[in-house]
Amino acid sequence: MGAAQGMVSWSYHVGGAIQLAKNIGREKLLSTKYGQGMFSALRLQMIINCMSNAKDQKKGVNWRMHGTREDTPAIDCQQLMTQIASTRKVAERLMASSANDVELENMIKRCQADNADLEQWAENPPVSWKYTALAWKTEAKDGDTAHSEVYQDRIDVYHQNCSIGAVWNMMRAGRIGLALLMIRCAARVSTVNDYCSTPTYALASQICIGTITEIIAGIPFGLGWFAQRRHLLPQKEQFGSGEARPQKAIEVLPLIRILAILNVLDFVTHSQRWWARGRARHIANELGIKHAETMSQSDEERLSMVILRD
Repeated sequence: MGAAQGMVSWSYHVGGAIQLAKNIGREKLLSTKYGQGMFSALRLQMIINCMSNAKDQKKGVNWRMHGTREDTPAIDCQQLMTQIASTRKVAERLMASSANDVELENMIKRCQADNADLEQWAENPPVSWKYTALAWKTEAKDGDTAHSEVYQDRIDVYHQNCSIGAVWNMMRAGRIGLALLMIRCAARVSTVNDYCSTPTYALASQICIGTITEIIAGIPFGLGWFAQRRHLLPQKEQFGSGEARPQKAIEVLPLIRILAILNVLDFVTHSQRWWARGRARHIANELGIKHAETMSQSDEERLSMVILRD
């Protein structure tokens, strides 16, 4: 099965899980900590599916966990991501038409405005939603990143748990999606001879490269790296450590999707891509979620291919 087929199959799995959540019932589902975790994970997957497939969020579904103070930043981010899914839908329709330069430039401005909203969300999160770089890794002597638990750079820890890291990664996926839309629009503007020399491309590439670094820095935490290294955690502050070995698919769903995204980005370096694929194989082999490796294969369209198609 190719990566594209894997994405479609995964969407069906998410759709089935959402229907299961509906069958259980909202009140019953939110009455337990595990149910709340399931609710949050499915909400993330639904939003990412909408953004990936350029579809609006299904109406009539209440994804708010009332009375949960810690959920407020997640709701705010969800609303921004729903806005971005709408932008992606309009952009795809524009790219499929004979849009003029004014329409394309207005879409670039819309993407930039959405990106600014996400940046503002990330600037001042509550203390419980912050993350910190607590370790650094130098480059492996043998250069074998595919089998390394961490990539050579900083390693982040989140102040609470993996679900907060998942929301941050949802936001980062949104920023990457907007950056790619900016580049596609810039490449279509008739007055541009080389879109790679435009200010739009410079901004979009900066967004992607910085966001990729942030994503990679948080993946070890999501896979339990700090659980075996608690001595690295400051004693005076409250930090999560991740689970030593996540036992349920729901705990790694967001990581699987974000690793698949890393695989198809032109801005990911060769060593970063190999490392991301290695983490996907780890999830497939050690946690038994075979879709992780399937979704991180190399036959998915990359930005350069999409621009040629446009």
